[in-house]
Amino acid sequence: MRKKLFLTLCALLSAAVSLACTTAIVSGKMTADGRPLMFKTADGSAETLRTNIYIHNNSGKYAYIGCARLNFPTMNSIFYGQNEKGFAMVNNTAKDLDAPMSGTYTYGNIIRIALENCATVDEFEALLKTLSPFAYGSNYGCIDAAGNAAYFECGANGYKKFDVNDPAVAPKGYLVRSNYAISGDVNKGTGVSRFKKATELMEKSVAKGKVTYRQLLTFGSCLEHGLTGVNLYDMIPQDENTETPINFTDFIPRYTTGGMVVIQGVKPNENPLLTTSWLAMGNPLMTVVIPLWITPSGQLPASVGRNSEGRCTIGDWSMRLKDYVWAYKGGECYNYLALNRLINKRETGILQQVRKAEEPILEKGDELLRQFRAKGKVTDAYQSFYNWVDQYIQKEYTNIARSHQIRID
Repeated sequence: MRKKLFLTLCALLSAAVSLACTTAIVSGKMTADGRPLMFKTADGSAETLRTNIYIHNNSGKYAYIGCARLNFPTMNSIFYGQNEKGFAMVNNTAKDLDAPMSGTYTYGNIIRIALENCATVDEFEALLKTLSPFAYGSNYGCIDAAGNAAYFECGANGYKKFDVNDPAVAPKGYLVRSNYAISGDVNKGTGVSRFKKATELMEKSVAKGKVTYRQLLTFGSCLEHGLTGVNLYDMIPQDENTETPINFTDFIPRYTTGGMVVIQGVKPNENPLLTTSWLAMGNPLMTVVIPLWITPSGQLPASVGRNSEGRCTIGDWSMRLKDYVWAYKGGECYNYLALNRLINKRETGILQQVRKAEEPILEKGDELLRQFRAKGKVTDAYQSFYNWVDQYIQKEYTNIARSHQIRID
């Protein structure tokens, strides 16, 4: 009996941890190109992080691509993604909404059902009305091809909508969420530090003018703490051999972070298939970003899908690098990382090497997306790009790993 209770508690804790994410939505009115943006860092337990893959699925009304978790317990759960109509979703738990754990629909189920069946934000709202009760309190963020953007805070008492295009709701054209709902009680939630830092970063982005997807990508590797104001770049070690253990809790990227995405929508009357997911399939401190589209063939880069061993290749590689940076093992040591291995003045840190390796991917992705937009569709050029990405990142990750005497094969 005790063993069964213990396992049940572990399962509930694992589920709760897996949703401790940070998200943001930016209205197209505030972006550089007039297209809405949506950001998410995705967190999970040590075990679930190793089972994330990206999939293409066309078994429903609409085809979609999204993040699935192989042990959750089936592929029926999707944690963020986009569909062929340009409708896209992210979420994070809202622990202050006191949703009943016995509810029928979980966070992943709702996102999958929505991506399969909804073309617009309004259709998702109509769907929500049919899905109560909810198994978890959750903030669902979504955008569509008509430029609509909103959060829906869902819990035991239904939902509340926050329209990102409404100046009365989002006066600066953006909204941020962590692990509590604005309509709930923050004292029962978590993620205050992450919410504060993400809001500060959004304010800086807005102050610079129009927001870009690249600005949102930097949120996933931010080394500034929202409450203490500590900036780890102010403590940067001289080199990789200068031992520098640092407490690393409640930053936007965390020990539990297993993915990041910035979903870039389309302008009204633009082909919704041009919606782009700029995806880091692993902890964003250790993972390059790859642009993804819903393609005619359903092809995705092999490195983000399920490999012959049943896992995500780039996810595995990023976990090896993460284990190297989180060098201190046992007990509470997961709260500490070796800053010298992450960043240093000689720029041999994992984060520095990964960002350098990432730049050619972003540059090629930008150029390809310009070509797609000029033609009004996703052309067959994605095939050679995806193949290049797979070969390029294998070479780059191998070189990075070897420079630190890490094996990734």
